[in-house]
Order: sequence, then structure tokens, then C-alpha cells
Amino acid sequence: MVHFRTFPFFSKRILVFGCILISFSACLTPAKIDMAVTDYYGKIPPQKPGIKPANVRVSSLLNYDTSTAVSKTDPPKKKMLFLLLYIRERAWTTTHLHPDVPFNQLANSIYQYTRSKSFADKLGNRNLEIELDTIPRSFTYHNIFNTYAIFVHTSRFYYQPNYHDIKVNYTIWGEGVPDKKGSFIIEDPNRLVNMGYFQSFKGLLTEYLTNYDAQLKRLGPEIVNRILKSQ
Repeated sequence: MVHFRTFPFFSKRILVFGCILISFSACLTPAKIDMAVTDYYGKIPPQKPGIKPANVRVSSLLNYDTSTAVSKTDPPKKKMLFLLLYIRERAWTTTHLHPDVPFNQLANSIYQYTRSKSFADKLGNRNLEIELDTIPRSFTYHNIFNTYAIFVHTSRFYYQPNYHDIKVNYTIWGEGVPDKKGSFIIEDPNRLVNMGYFQSFKGLLTEYLTNYDAQLKRLGPEIVNRILKSQ
């Protein structure tokens, strides 16, 4: 999203930057971002009961977290650059979802997909263990403000993932012995989301998290199919 404003004097541009900096710090605090994330999820999404097949197990190597907070947001960071033709101020704030937010959703997607008859026929009497080494769960809210020598001010707001790929380790067990072992990487499928005109911060966050959840649900079948194709 880009806005244009004109200012008669250079000193007013500096004043505007100061106001923007104060406004960002006062209005979009880490606590308010975490509250917005909690409003979106309600609570940490649980694993659905009754959908786990007896011969499939999904585990995680993500750091164990006993907290019940849905997310934790770092203090904002800011940087101002005085360039040849314009001044740029960049402010950013990073949010980390509780590890169970992505893990439970991805595990639900895997379990739901492996309940199908076609998967049961392919796996037969064997057992499948899937270990998720990493799952993307951090994203950053960016503000970029530019003021040019011709007194034009532009701004851009967006959410961007921190791009952590998914590492999957798996073992297919025969009669008490590993029948097949392997690992692979899936590139972080999340993408940058720009704020649209007349869109609020909460609307931008909701759009990002909606896309994020959709990717987790989509990845379950992709992970299982890649394991089956490796046999």
C-alpha cells in the first residue's frame, strides 16, 4: 500500500518521521499484536481426536513449550537511512507462533489424509513414523517510509514469513525392523502479503494467517505422497 503526501519544508519531513516512529511504537505494540493473533486463533489449535490411524505416528523436534500463549512478539526494531535523494525509515516486528500451532494443524492434515483406503492399501501391514524437524512459525510485520527531496512521502506495510523450510524425517517399519528410512526438505510455501488500500492491520494479519493455515493443511497430503513415492 502506497500513500503520497506533500510537505513544504525539509524540517516538516523530519517531524513526520518522528511522529510515524512514535505512532508505530505506541499503537502497534507486541502485546497488541499477540492479542490480535489470539483473537484469530482463540487458543492453540488442538490435535483432532479420533482421526489418527493406528499405524501412523507424527512427532516433532520443535522446542518444547509449556506456555499456553498462542504467540510471542519481539520488541519492534527500527532503522533510519539518510540517502542521496530520500530518507528511508524501516520498522519491523517479528512474531513467533507457539510450536503447537503449526504442528497440530500439520499433524491433523497428515492423519486425515492417511485415513484413506488408498493409503492403507499402499502401506499395508507396515507402520509409518514421521518426524517434523522444522516448521515455519515466525513472520514479520514491516513498515517502510520514504520521503523524497521533492517532498513526496510514500509508505508500505506488509507481512513477510521468515522463510524456514520444513525438514521431514520418516521411517516405514516392517515387522519390527525399518523397511525404509529417509528425509527431505520442503521449501517454506508462505509468501509476503501486502496491505491493501483501506485494509487495517488486523485485516492484514488475518489474511496472512488464513493463507498460513491453508498451506499447513495442503502440506499434509504432499508430505505423505512424497514418502510413498520414495518407496
